[in-house]
Order: sequence, then C-alpha cells, then structure tokens
Amino acid sequence: MSLAGMVILVAVCTASPGEEVPISLWAMDASVEGRGDVKYFDHDLAPIRSTVRGLPFDTYRSVKVARIRAIEGAETKIAINRRYILYLKPLEKTHKDTLRLSIRVEKLPEKPYGRNTKPVNAFSTRVELKPGQKIKFQGLKNGDKELIIILQVR
Repeated sequence: MSLAGMVILVAVCTASPGEEVPISLWAMDASVEGRGDVKYFDHDLAPIRSTVRGLPFDTYRSVKVARIRAIEGAETKIAINRRYILYLKPLEKTHKDTLRLSIRVEKLPEKPYGRNTKPVNAFSTRVELKPGQKIKFQGLKNGDKELIIILQVR
C-alpha cells in the first residue's frame, strides 16, 4: 500500500460523525371531554403541563413520549402513531448554545391503497432552541382529537 493510500485510510477511519443531540419528545391527543376546570393528563405528560396550560382542551392522553438521540446533520425518523411521522434534523449550533433544527411531519394516507398512497407534508419548519426550552406544534387532526407535539433540547 502506498503512503497516499495509507493517509486516505487513516482519514476515513478517524472521520467522526456529527455531534449527538439529546431531544425529549411528548406527543399527545388533546380533546374536550367536559371535565370543566379540572384538566386530565396522563402521568408521563407531567413535564409539559405548563406548556399546554392556555389551550382549550381538558384531556391530554399520551401518544408517544421518547428521549431521542439525534445526530447533527442527519435526519432522524420517529413514528408518532399510525398516521404521523416526525423527521428531526439538528442543523447546527449557533451562538450561545442555541440549536437550529429542521422539523417536518408527514401524514400517512388513511387507506394505504388506491390513488393517494404517498404521505403528505403536514408541516415543515426550522426552529432555534436553547437547552431546556420547549416548542409546541398543534393543529394536527387525529380522528376527533388534536395531536400536539412538544420538543425540548436537553
């Protein structure tokens, strides 16, 4: 093996992937069940109670709660439920440890046959989050409920 070949081999072996980014995810179905002023939350949604405080729902049922280890520069796919898929891509850290994220949610067809067999883009955005900060996405229909997704960079 030539010296040039050895240098290339060493460069390939020591190349490191993007930095690991820990992200917390809470996805829930929100609805109005006539509970009055008393709101119900599934137990694993306790950390996000204050984040949904002003919403008009009285019942919050957990759909998915996860700790994700996304890789900077790589897209991570997370199935929220049978209808929605979340795609996260940490892009870069900006000043003061703020993380820029690309976020996309796709909605799968109700009937996986016929003309509409491809997922549709429910939404796509970019956000900047500081460690500990939460961001909320709502307005996704899930039957007669509303799917709410909350993300937090840890």
